[in-house]
Amino acid sequence: MSETTESCGCSRTTTQQATGTAPNEGTISRRNALIAGVAGGTGAVALSACSEGGSSRGSGNNNSSAGGQGPNEPTDMGSAADVPAGKAAKLTAGKVTAIVSQPQEGTFKAFSSTCTHQGCQVNVQGGAKIVCPCHNSQFSLSDGAAQGGPAEKPLESYKVEVKNGRIWVG
Repeated sequence: MSETTESCGCSRTTTQQATGTAPNEGTISRRNALIAGVAGGTGAVALSACSEGGSSRGSGNNNSSAGGQGPNEPTDMGSAADVPAGKAAKLTAGKVTAIVSQPQEGTFKAFSSTCTHQGCQVNVQGGAKIVCPCHNSQFSLSDGAAQGGPAEKPLESYKVEVKNGRIWVG
């Protein structure tokens, strides 16, 4: 059995089967079949956790997840005062969740809250960083570009508008 580490930090365990001339070579006992099935299932789970798009959660191509989804139409996300200049906030209105930033005074940006690496929900740390808790990918407040970690693609951007002091996304 050997363990390797993927570039995203996940570890994967593989097994090698010894070959030889056993008396019952070519036959498989129930015990060995059960062990092989468990080992194969565990390996499949480990591989899907480390692969791009290995699961529906990890595809990075959808806007929906446990944390919410992108807007289908303009959605009132809250007061513009909730997002100070130079900061960002994760805002939710109904089923819509978005990262809204104000990189410069009066300029608002909105992004998907779904990481482009494996579809985890990103968070805003200290109002100043957009970070994925799964593999530590980091994204720019000004354009959603990937700035570190395994994610290579930017966060999906949404249209954002401020009307009467309210942030509208979509």
